[in-house]
Amino acid sequence: IAEFQNVDANYVQITGVSFGPTWSLTSKIAVQGKATYQSDKFLGNPGIVSGLPARSDTERIYQIGLLWTPVRRTTLDLSLERGERTSNQALFSYDYSTLMATVAYAF
Repeated sequence: IAEFQNVDANYVQITGVSFGPTWSLTSKIAVQGKATYQSDKFLGNPGIVSGLPARSDTERIYQIGLLWTPVRRTTLDLSLERGERTSNQALFSYDYSTLMATVAYAF
């Protein structure tokens, strides 16, 4: 599954910054946070669609999670993510919220 592909640009310049600290409350429990800002500029007009300004999107994503390691090599992660994308073209802006649960075992 991929995001909608844009026919009026043949490449995207993506720039951004992300900050993701982790705080270990105990040896088995940690809290993670992450904030991301990203700018997408759809460049390289192949000439298929004319008259439109080059598409430009801005994304802001915020995530907080709780990690629990009940036994060695096993991690349970519960996290909440909220994000928004704004665009200079109609129908490309949206907001979302996601609740994720992950179990990982490393062997």
